[in-house]
Amino acid sequence: MNKTEMLNTIIAMLQQAKDDNAKLQHIYEFMMEEIYEKPEEEEIEIPEKYKKLVHDIAENVDCGYVCFLNTDTMEHIDIPSGILDDLDGFDDDGLWQKDLDKVDLWKNVIQFKQPHSSESFKIMKQFANHINDEKFQDQLINILERNKPFANFKNLIDNSDYRQDWFKFKQVKLEEYVFEQFDIN
Repeated sequence: MNKTEMLNTIIAMLQQAKDDNAKLQHIYEFMMEEIYEKPEEEEIEIPEKYKKLVHDIAENVDCGYVCFLNTDTMEHIDIPSGILDDLDGFDDDGLWQKDLDKVDLWKNVIQFKQPHSSESFKIMKQFANHINDEKFQDQLINILERNKPFANFKNLIDNSDYRQDWFKFKQVKLEEYVFEQFDIN
């Protein structure tokens, strides 16, 4: 039997078992123990001279700021994203406008925003796969497959022993996210 025939036979077997939770659980456990190999997460190495800058930008992006980086001077200006959406309503003293005017004068600028929700979801999924506690890992994976994954993930994490681990993990992933944009530009 060639690879294609074997794969088709396996898929047919899975189709037969799809409505039987016990059979699916048995297949799942077998595959997890005997076949599945957890993919190694590729870690991005941030050069020492950029670590503090990348850390600060990632932290601010996580707090809802849009960060502008002058790549000539490595100066950055951070503005709350809500203010950018409604500058007239929130900038009575003109402070934010002064910062934006300064950014407009920069020749080489990179803008950093919060990751898209699909990227944030990917980070949560990576964290779930990163956890060594199988019971908690299963809870996280289950939550990510249901409605309202962001709210339910946050609720479970906030009420767990893994809260600080999540913050550290997310910070590393956000730093990688920022550095990738920095590196591309």
